[in-house]
Amino acid sequence: MRISDNKVSTGADSACMLEYGADTFVALDQRSEARLHGYQQAASKVIELAEGRIYVDAARQTKPLFIKSGDATVEVLGTKLLLVHEPDGTYVNVLDGVVQYARSNTAVFIGKGYQVGPSVITDLAARPARAIPALRVTWSSLEKGSLSWLKRFGIVMPALPVPAERKPRGESRMIDFDDYRVAGGGGLWELSEDGNDVVITQHQPTANNASILFGKPRWTKGAASFKFRILEKSLSDPPNVGILFYYQSSYCEDFGTQHTLKQEAFRQAEWIHVQMKFKLQANKTIVVQLFNIWPDNSSQLMLSLRDWRAPYKRPDPVEHDVFCIGLNTSGCAVEFRDLRLTDMK
Repeated sequence: MRISDNKVSTGADSACMLEYGADTFVALDQRSEARLHGYQQAASKVIELAEGRIYVDAARQTKPLFIKSGDATVEVLGTKLLLVHEPDGTYVNVLDGVVQYARSNTAVFIGKGYQVGPSVITDLAARPARAIPALRVTWSSLEKGSLSWLKRFGIVMPALPVPAERKPRGESRMIDFDDYRVAGGGGLWELSEDGNDVVITQHQPTANNASILFGKPRWTKGAASFKFRILEKSLSDPPNVGILFYYQSSYCEDFGTQHTLKQEAFRQAEWIHVQMKFKLQANKTIVVQLFNIWPDNSSQLMLSLRDWRAPYKRPDPVEHDVFCIGLNTSGCAVEFRDLRLTDMK
């Protein structure tokens, strides 16, 4: 182990544990290097991980603790986590508490048992086509023994349930809330549980086309329902809330509500309800067979649209394409509830 100024590095056969201030412990595994800044009480603590992996046990902080690695920043107020610097990016496993992980103008809150790391969403339908940096959140992907090196410091973490032993969130709703990606436009996403419901929140009103996609592509037809409320509007952009269809072949189509949200009844409503049926046609484009939207203060004001098609035609790169489903927001912070999908075979 070597310590030079604020830099700590370990070799092939060494590891170390440091007390970082009075309420934070940092352990470096072998072949790791980190810089620890901000010992002054008035400043936030900052850890920069250049390589390897670290374990952080931070008590509740009066100021956020920031951990930086590559192009990722993790904000901590009090938690236990494992952070790994890999060639393709930075991965965080939350062992206790909640952290905020940010990368490439996108951020997400994740809690105990989840892993977050880099991903990419390719949109070939964009003009020009583009690769969008994304974050992927999954139920813990910790390999067996990945925390065993901490035993030398007397740290023994209780095992988290493996996916096969745990009932996934949203299983009864046919939505994989334990495997999702967020991308685009400065969004800050959070999934939380309220009884049997999973609440999906996008916190940033200034986000532009912030998106969340659930699970792997597997749908060809079905029905979706949810309700949403706008928590805060942007001062410069009109609000838009939509549903996304993302194809396995990397094409994306969306169905938004921007024009509807301009109407007085919808602007005054606390909650807005959405029901829709969709189907993949033979030409590989989505047809929204039915779209109903209404404010909670009056179902008599329901607006209905039938047989809507995407305004452009996609190429046909895959004979039997499938898609996953997501949500997106622009110009508003939004809370979604009661999201449910139904397979229509």
